[in-house]
Amino acid sequence: MGRQFAALLVALVLGPQMLTGCKSATEPSTDPVSFAAYAGWVGTWVGTDASHQINLQVLGGVSYKSCGAIESCEQYRDLLYTVSFSDGGTGYSGTNTSVFETNLVSRLVSHPDLAPGEVEFVLRTEDVTGRPGVHLVTTFRGTLKGSQEANGAVFVRLFDSNTMAAPVTTGAFAMTLRKQ
Repeated sequence: MGRQFAALLVALVLGPQMLTGCKSATEPSTDPVSFAAYAGWVGTWVGTDASHQINLQVLGGVSYKSCGAIESCEQYRDLLYTVSFSDGGTGYSGTNTSVFETNLVSRLVSHPDLAPGEVEFVLRTEDVTGRPGVHLVTTFRGTLKGSQEANGAVFVRLFDSNTMAAPVTTGAFAMTLRKQ
C-alpha cells in the first residue's frame, strides 16, 4: 500500500510537467530564435541621419520561462528599450520606453511580418488631431549588420482603431544605426 501511495504522489507531482514537456530551469533553451538572436542589440545606438535623430538604449530584460500547451518550456529575455527621436522636418522631439518581445509566439502575434532576428522599435505614438481613433505610429525596423551597425528603415504609419483596418504606411526612409 505504501508503494502505491508513493507512486501516486510521484505521478501527481511529475505528471503535469511530463504532460507539458517543461524542462527544469537549468536546462538550456533549444529555441533558435530566443534571446541569443537579439543579444547583439543590447547597448547604445545612434542614427546616422541628421534630419531624423535617433538615440536608442537597449537592455536585456529579466529571464523568464514560457511554456506552451504541448511544446516544451523555453527561456526568454525581452529587449527593454528607451529611444529619443527627433524629426527636423516636423519639429517633433520625444522619448519612448517600451519592450520588444523575443518570445517567438508573442513576437509572431505582435509582429507577424518580422524575420527572425529582425526588430521593430516604436519611436513615436500619438493620436491624430481631429480624427478620433486614428493613431500615428513611427517605428524603426532593422537587422544587425556585424556587431556595430544596424540597417533598417523608419516607417510612419496610420492606424485606425475604429475600423480595425490594417495600417496605412504614410512614409518610409532608410536609416542606419551605429553602436556607441
